[in-house]
Amino acid sequence: MIEIYNDLQEDISIKNEVESYTSSQSLFHIYSDILQEAGLVGEENIIEINSMQSNTIISGYSRDLERKRLNIFCTHCSFESKAVKIYFKDLQKTFSSFIELFMNYLKVYIQDFDTGDPIIELAEDLHNRSKNYSNLTLWYLTNNSYSSRAEEILTQDHSDLNIEFKVFDLNAYSKLIKDQLKSEIRIRTEIKAIKVIDNDFYTSYLFSLSAYELVKFYDDFGKTLLESNVRTFLSLKRKVNKGIHNTIMSDIDRPFFFAYNNGITATANNVEFENGNISSIKDLQIVNGGQTISTLYNAWKSDNNTLDEIFVQVKLSVIHLENQYSEFISRISRYANTQNKVNESDFFGSSYYHKKMKKLSTKIRVSIPGNISTQKWFYERLRGEYQNDQMYKKESQKKAFLKEYPKTNVFDKIAISKAYLSVEQHPHLVSKGAQLCFAEFAKRVSDLYQEGSEEVNDYLFKKNVAQIILFRSVERIVGQAEWYTKGYRAQTVTYTIAIFNNLIRERKLIINWLKIWESQKISQKFENELSDLGAKIHEILINPPEFETNIGTYCKKPACWNRIKEHTFKINFDQLGDELDTIDQEKDKKIEAKKNQKIYSGIEAQIEILKLGEKKVGKSDVPTELMTYYNSKYAPGITDIQRNVLQSWFQGRIGYPSEKQAGILIKLLQKAENEGFRYE
Repeated sequence: MIEIYNDLQEDISIKNEVESYTSSQSLFHIYSDILQEAGLVGEENIIEINSMQSNTIISGYSRDLERKRLNIFCTHCSFESKAVKIYFKDLQKTFSSFIELFMNYLKVYIQDFDTGDPIIELAEDLHNRSKNYSNLTLWYLTNNSYSSRAEEILTQDHSDLNIEFKVFDLNAYSKLIKDQLKSEIRIRTEIKAIKVIDNDFYTSYLFSLSAYELVKFYDDFGKTLLESNVRTFLSLKRKVNKGIHNTIMSDIDRPFFFAYNNGITATANNVEFENGNISSIKDLQIVNGGQTISTLYNAWKSDNNTLDEIFVQVKLSVIHLENQYSEFISRISRYANTQNKVNESDFFGSSYYHKKMKKLSTKIRVSIPGNISTQKWFYERLRGEYQNDQMYKKESQKKAFLKEYPKTNVFDKIAISKAYLSVEQHPHLVSKGAQLCFAEFAKRVSDLYQEGSEEVNDYLFKKNVAQIILFRSVERIVGQAEWYTKGYRAQTVTYTIAIFNNLIRERKLIINWLKIWESQKISQKFENELSDLGAKIHEILINPPEFETNIGTYCKKPACWNRIKEHTFKINFDQLGDELDTIDQEKDKKIEAKKNQKIYSGIEAQIEILKLGEKKVGKSDVPTELMTYYNSKYAPGITDIQRNVLQSWFQGRIGYPSEKQAGILIKLLQKAENEGFRYE
């Protein structure tokens, strides 16, 4: 735990330096990002506050409107040499102070806050819009370690509001970066079930749940119950399915809900099953049926409809392969959803784009003029991957790893999404929060997912990183600016980048991404232009139209972006010079990158086929397994040319494959894998 603590403290220091945060802000951002990605906090954007009130740092808040919950985040960052232990009695005192602060103090002093301070919105929610919420969760975020055997939950009722206190400490952070926290969610229940399959790989159960039981699970755990691909899907689609809703509303059809509905597919880590009864489910994940749950929940919670006589079929699979647990969950989710209209963008985690970005991050080195650099940018394909890759290394190996992949050079799909959508002039979408922003990004770049796409190349990787460097630079500029009022920084950043790109596109210009990549920063003259724009953008955002009292919500609307574009802004184009390219120059760079990728892909395919030709699969090998698969009656059809090349590979007549032969064999492997073929 000492190592985790030291790593976290180092991450905080780096974030302080790179993004001009205080230590409490950095800890808040590290924790809130991981809470959102895990589904422990809804996809609604967390609005940053960073306000010290009554010796408490209020870091931010978020609204879960579907479940009528308000989340408030308060942060305590310790600077001790090791994590300090905190106990239940400490939490009781903290909870009492939070109750006093949020239920009384803010109400009394709401008039004293400056215009544009986001704490005003929070105070309004608590005291003037409280009817919108039935639950308030007070999060205590700390890098200390909670040490107590007490399982008591701190709660209090205040008028019609149920208040709950939650601690997210160093222990919770450690478990979550190792992807273990969700396995601690245990549902106690009594369900009659049938065990239909039981083998070394998994055990499956069939049973039915009453709609009331199902919505109670969802009310308790929210989107944590939904597998990440399902969360992505629901964030883009209507949460309420009209057909399901009509069945709930109909007295005639409601008893036939079980017969009409496809049911739910779910997975779990462990199930306690005895004498035909399930008494406990650990780490329940809904991989298909998210719209069913969401529609039932909305009918019950929002519309107050009866759910009497409604039962839902559930197929629950318990995966026994610990090492491949996440992979099988993702695969079950993908195959279970093929019967529904789910886009490839909803399965970004297994996309070609995602995998190729990871591969490129292992080979492309940072450019340092006059030097041979060993540094690279680490693409974190899975949560906690950067941390986990260091965990079991010796000290010398860890130092070498950090030299190659500095902590400042780590990025993920969320970072790409925010930067990309800001540059492409969708600041209102970025303002919707990390997960919704990612979902929109995935939808927009789905054409890059196709296997072997030459668009996913070195230039795209460098461009992505350059956009992230730009985004982080603007975060720093805004955070350090004298004109910044300490609220709505995230919104100011994305709108500033968007309006800059809007202005240069009018002149058919684009940012010179390779210049940023090669210097690994933006120039001072570029910073000056962005700072001037940012000051104007910030002033407009914190002074919305009179009828828009909620600034955070207003920034999510297209109307906000349209209003920004109506204002007049100026850029000193003479100062920027080679910071910008023409659209034609950008096209030339893309064409050249595609040519290079085509050559590189051919060589890559040859090397891969040579490796696979020698790979053993039990007592067999890959060529034999693939030939057997395509000879089966269930295999997809292939051309005569493809079959001849495969036959030659199987018979050992291809020693060193030509580029064309390798390309054919790679496509056959990919086609087979898409249909469920596995050789590992």
